[in-house]
Amino acid sequence: MIDELTLLAPYSRIEHLTDKGEFKYSELYSQAAETAIIVALDSLKLPISRIASVVGRSNQEQLDAEYEHLAEIHPRDLPAEHIGPALQAYLSMYATRYVLMVYSEGFFWDKSNMGDIFLNRSDLYLAVADTRTGKIIYFNRSLPEDGNPLNVNQVYRRIKRLINDLKIGSEGQIQ
Repeated sequence: MIDELTLLAPYSRIEHLTDKGEFKYSELYSQAAETAIIVALDSLKLPISRIASVVGRSNQEQLDAEYEHLAEIHPRDLPAEHIGPALQAYLSMYATRYVLMVYSEGFFWDKSNMGDIFLNRSDLYLAVADTRTGKIIYFNRSLPEDGNPLNVNQVYRRIKRLINDLKIGSEGQIQ
């Protein structure tokens, strides 16, 4: 039974369509997507005791790449999956054994780019890792979906489906 989780601050890579018709990374939309994930997680009954952030670390690019690796995991390969060495080293500083990671990627088009058309796509990846072994012990993904990666209600609904198999008890413990 897991009675305490550290949430690794959600990580998002959201792009938008530019006036030139090209996709470009948007820090603003990515931060909004990360906030939507935190708000959605806060609404769920999970035993999250703290949030750890990897922003501003000296090995930021490696940490980001290891977080983005969640998008490459296939559920059938889960028994062999581990978090990367930089993430494991960073997370070993925290007293909790289990860490929750949520990664989102996708794109967002708004009215100013396409007239009255809204087109969005969002992929979500959720994992729980054991910080002692570095092993990913739970993984689920929701992809792709024509959904707004910035809409808290949509993000909440999708994350709720992703954690459905975690079997959260009445005391907020993962069984």
